[in-house]
Amino acid sequence: MQEPGRDSVDVKFSDFFEGWLNESYYANAAKIGKSGDFYTAVSVGSFFGICIAREILRLSADFCATQELSLDAAANPDRSRQNLAASELNLDAAPAKKSHDSAKIAIVEIGSHDGRLLCDIAQAIFTLGGAAALDKFSFAIIEPHERLRELQRASFAESFSDEIALKHFTSAHEAKFKDAIFVANELFDAFKCEAVDGENMLFIESGAAKFAPIKEREILTLARRFSISRGEIPVGYFRFAREICASAQRFYFIAFDYGQMGASGDFSLRIYRNHEIFSFFEVQNLSDFYGKSDLTYDVNFEILRAAFEDAGVVTADFKRQIAALIDFGAAELLDLFMQKSGENGYHNALLQFNHLRAEFGEKFKMIKFKKGL
Repeated sequence: MQEPGRDSVDVKFSDFFEGWLNESYYANAAKIGKSGDFYTAVSVGSFFGICIAREILRLSADFCATQELSLDAAANPDRSRQNLAASELNLDAAPAKKSHDSAKIAIVEIGSHDGRLLCDIAQAIFTLGGAAALDKFSFAIIEPHERLRELQRASFAESFSDEIALKHFTSAHEAKFKDAIFVANELFDAFKCEAVDGENMLFIESGAAKFAPIKEREILTLARRFSISRGEIPVGYFRFAREICASAQRFYFIAFDYGQMGASGDFSLRIYRNHEIFSFFEVQNLSDFYGKSDLTYDVNFEILRAAFEDAGVVTADFKRQIAALIDFGAAELLDLFMQKSGENGYHNALLQFNHLRAEFGEKFKMIKFKKGL
């Protein structure tokens, strides 16, 4: 994708968005945090990851509640019955041996950036549950960009040396797990999108935004299905949900992002540069920002929910992010900090919690999906 202004060819906004954000900005390992263009809940400190770790420990019991045999039988009943008969009769046809990691629950982060959140989760699992709890899990990141994979490997090496292995996959399609808990923080606002206004959709011509009639059946169908007359329509949610569903026999998927359930009725496209916010449609020269600043929009959780449910997944929960963290045990964790880390540790954790409550309040949501559980 060329920078805007290089030629006069109309470019679909979704292609422009992908070239800007995922082929340029994130591929070049954009900085996130106080020194970057924006910050996330992970930038606040480790308390966000500690809360998620506590919830993962709770959810992990659900995988143990279902016997392995029943899962195998559901996937392939004839072969499972044959294997059971062979083992009962003590024949040579013994059940296939599993690798060490295949018996573990994979904790898989998607959209990890530098890997700090997964490091925080792994450390908290060890702190809260000890080595026995940590040994129940393996750790993986789905990351298409090599520069970010390098940052993630460096984060794990710095935190754990070689004591915790990290596995990488370049896509959800490539990843295969028996049991998994997926975690995604501010992932879905980075999916490319189209922007529609009535019967028209957004194009970029010579670096300027213009609207022209919608000609793609998929966009018309989504606009009508989700009552979007003006706003963004994400491209790729349905395919991604199918890939996640195919990647694991049983899973939970926990996602955090900003947005609302249903159409907002207006555009939310905006640019972040050095913590300043610019409305996309008010920028005079997009070349000044292209690939060098963050481009984002609010997530329509109704579309995201439909994508997963169409793939055969159950929506387990949806609420404000801060309410989810409280459900995950934030208050109990603060008490634990007071008991184990003293007043300084408690106040540090409390500051982080208050920051998450103040800065990531009404607009930030958590949605949880599950399959086979």
